[in-house]
Amino acid sequence: MRSKYFLVILFLILAIFLSGCGGVVTPDYEYKVEYKISGTAKSVSVTLSNPTGGTEQYSDVSLPKTYHYHYFPNNFLYISAQNNGSSGTVRVKCYYKGQLKDSAYSEGAYVIATASYYISNY
Repeated sequence: MRSKYFLVILFLILAIFLSGCGGVVTPDYEYKVEYKISGTAKSVSVTLSNPTGGTEQYSDVSLPKTYHYHYFPNNFLYISAQNNGSSGTVRVKCYYKGQLKDSAYSEGAYVIATASYYISNY
């Protein structure tokens, strides 16, 4: 008798669990936020907004370079790259959920390229 109740309860728990799951949804993007930097500059200095709302800075970054985050609760994307040399190009791009949201391009000595995006669906 005990095993009968156990099986019924187990079945009910399984039914509740399966009915509560709408199926696993796989997003159509690999990372929530991506910053991409490219160009012909030998190196750049980078400033970007991070998931916690803070700012990160990196110097002497070789190109190309990508920073990506699976989790990004911050609602402001920002990437800036400055050419560290006397010639070259710098291109920055910021992506949200796989979609390009902003980009910038600069050419010349010590130029800066900046891209940003405000996520308004909070």
